[in-house]
Amino acid sequence: MKLKTNMESMVNRLKDQGMTYSGIAEKLGLTYTEVQNLAAKNRKPKEKYSVGKYPDITPRFLDNYKRKLKIGKKVTVKNHLYEVERGGDNKTRKKMWVKSRIVAKYPHIVLLDNGHSVTYQELIHSDRYGRTKEEN
Repeated sequence: MKLKTNMESMVNRLKDQGMTYSGIAEKLGLTYTEVQNLAAKNRKPKEKYSVGKYPDITPRFLDNYKRKLKIGKKVTVKNHLYEVERGGDNKTRKKMWVKSRIVAKYPHIVLLDNGHSVTYQELIHSDRYGRTKEEN
């Protein structure tokens, strides 16, 4: 156990000095994959965190998306307030895809020309999983 920790620290020290895995393997008499495994044990896992209810949207991606989004771009989003009449007095609500253009951008929401507002997360989600054909 002690030997392994010494090898791990040695691999990490040599890696910090700028040596490649193949150079370290040659110097220590190990295989390339053994060196990779020793170095991977001390690597800190990347923090994964998300924004809002969408687990695959990171803050960095969201910032880039906000910056690249232009006013006047055509988007297709779900309209949650579309009412459908089903005979008589019953009205039911149904989600429907609506095409629209971006009119204004604010820190947390985007205003569309049909009077609706959506969040940046909803736009990203509809770009990824919805009707994504971009029409200019």
